[in-house]
Amino acid sequence: MCSEVLAMEEMESTAKKDSSLVVPTPRLRGYLGTGDYGAVQEGYLYVPETGAWSLHCSIYDEGKVIIDDAEFGPTDYGRGQLKLHLEKGYHPVKIYMKTRNGSDCWCKLMWRNQYNARYHEIPADHFFHK
Repeated sequence: MCSEVLAMEEMESTAKKDSSLVVPTPRLRGYLGTGDYGAVQEGYLYVPETGAWSLHCSIYDEGKVIIDDAEFGPTDYGRGQLKLHLEKGYHPVKIYMKTRNGSDCWCKLMWRNQYNARYHEIPADHFFHK
C-alpha cells in the first residue's frame, strides 16, 4: 500500500491543472488511453452542523480521501469508512483517484450524522474550492 500511496502523491507534482468544476461525485469519464492515469481533486467540504459524522467512500480503481488530515480509503471491494467529530464549517478535503488500463475513474462520497441511519451522497453544494 505504501508504494501505491506514494505513486498517488507523486501525481500532484506532475498533474496538469484541468478545471475548477464543483461536482458531487468526482470522476474522470471515458476512455483516456490504455495506460494508467489518475486525478487529485481538492477543495473544502462544508459540514452543516457540529457532531459525529460517518463518512463512506467508494473509489474505482484505487484511491484515498483526506479530510482534516484524517485519511481513509477502500479496504475491500473499493469501499472505506471513517468516523469523525466535525465542527460546523469548512474542512479541507483531498481526493486521490487512480485507474488502470484506461477505464473510468471515480469516487463517490456519502455521509450520515448521529441522527441518520442511512448514508446519503454529499450534495455538490457542500463542496467548494478557492
